[in-house]
Amino acid sequence: MQKNTRIIIADDHRLIRKALKNIFEQTEDMEVVAEARDAEEVFREIDNHSADVMVLDLNLPGADGLEILQRLTRSKKNLPVVVLTLYSQDSFRRKAMSLGAVDFLSKDCEPHDLVEAIRRATKRAA
Repeated sequence: MQKNTRIIIADDHRLIRKALKNIFEQTEDMEVVAEARDAEEVFREIDNHSADVMVLDLNLPGADGLEILQRLTRSKKNLPVVVLTLYSQDSFRRKAMSLGAVDFLSKDCEPHDLVEAIRRATKRAA
């Protein structure tokens, strides 16, 4: 039996979190273990849940996603992060990837692209 990929969703918009959760719960091998709406919740949920990957928006109250990536890298938490954001500029992509993101997608992507990014991220971490 295949193990479900455990996901933390970090986005400040409830509607986006619920839509992402719906996408992942309709995917046979994925489950959402936690949701965070700000930077403080991100780190609390990481500490409280065993997750395989996090989907992270770059615009969160308390700290932006780039700062969160930096803090994750400094803390040596080996949680793969897929950035999902409205910011599609290459400068954001380069910075996020240099800070440890394993993938970077626009919120304009197809749901299938996000699911595949999650799968790639967990395969790299294995």
